[in-house]
Amino acid sequence: MIDSAVQLTFPCPACGSFLTLRTFHALGPCPSCQNMLTVDLNVTVQGAPTAAPQLPQPGKKFNDRRFRPVAQPNLPQRPVH
Repeated sequence: MIDSAVQLTFPCPACGSFLTLRTFHALGPCPSCQNMLTVDLNVTVQGAPTAAPQLPQPGKKFNDRRFRPVAQPNLPQRPVH
């Protein structure tokens, strides 16, 4: 067997016993139940990641609930001494 850094462990879809492979592609019988299995791991590029849409959060946000004094533009300005 090839000395590989890859190690795939997965359950047999027929009997549930765990199999370990050191390759990305394999064809052969399960050692436990003798059902023929095909393993094919492919890795593909999907493109640039997209930002997930932001969902509205329930409740008030910090800026909406903090105290803010009401501006009163018609008050006379006090002279600064």
